[in-house]
Amino acid sequence: MYKEFESKLNEKFDGWNGNTIYQLKNKTKWRLIENKNSYQSSFSPKAFVWREGEEYYLEIVGAGTKEKVRRVE
Repeated sequence: MYKEFESKLNEKFDGWNGNTIYQLKNKTKWRLIENKNSYQSSFSPKAFVWREGEEYYLEIVGAGTKEKVRRVE
């Protein structure tokens, strides 16, 4: 797994929710593949996108996990 890029979340992070699209300041948008639900609040936290083969993972600094995501247009 290697870091694809670093950015910041464009808005407040309220935790992982499978129905949420996470938009980063670099204009990319990501949706969770697995339906995760957890609550945590932080405003515009740093975010990393990791890649392993054809799969992508989103890490929100302070959330404690990397979650599998897919890019949305």
